[in-house]
Amino acid sequence: MAMGFLKMVKNSLITLLAATIILSGFQLYKNFKLEKFSFEDKKEGRKEILVYFHNSSLQKDQNDCGEVFAVSRVVSEEEPPARSVLEQLLQGPTVEEKNKGFSSFFSDNTWNFLKSVKIAGATAYVNLEDLRSVIPNASSSCGSQSFLSEMKKTLTQFPEIKRVIFAINGRTNDFYEWLQIGCGAENDGCNNKPFELID
Repeated sequence: MAMGFLKMVKNSLITLLAATIILSGFQLYKNFKLEKFSFEDKKEGRKEILVYFHNSSLQKDQNDCGEVFAVSRVVSEEEPPARSVLEQLLQGPTVEEKNKGFSSFFSDNTWNFLKSVKIAGATAYVNLEDLRSVIPNASSSCGSQSFLSEMKKTLTQFPEIKRVIFAINGRTNDFYEWLQIGCGAENDGCNNKPFELID
């Protein structure tokens, strides 16, 4: 009699344990977050793009100011890709990304500093609002390398873009003097004409 009762208790405990595991699994399934880019995103006309930031915890060489790492974002397929990625970049890392070690000059203070971006040939022409007072540290040697690497790597993820030229309010020399680079072959001698034609 006692053995039968113990067997019944044992079976009840096993059943209860199995039910708990099943319910826990169901709750985990309910709370499971899909990848940022999912089938639903595709149906709704959204696409995944990459934005590049610095991350000291992932960096192999702590003295390399130009090393950047990708995070993914989801944007509307209707928006021009180059503009989409720069708008995402200029918002800076999210709280979640910051918690993972990502950092940038870009933040809530710079999210609306993009005036225009146009592609002609294999060159992207990026015209920015005057952000010199917002991120003054970008003018240092390491700072300029950091700033440009995030911008260029983010844009050149698109195979049609091979190089990037920047301007502040349509003036390339203002941008390159700010970053202490100067005018040369890499920025077409600070030629402002393309920006006049764009804007």
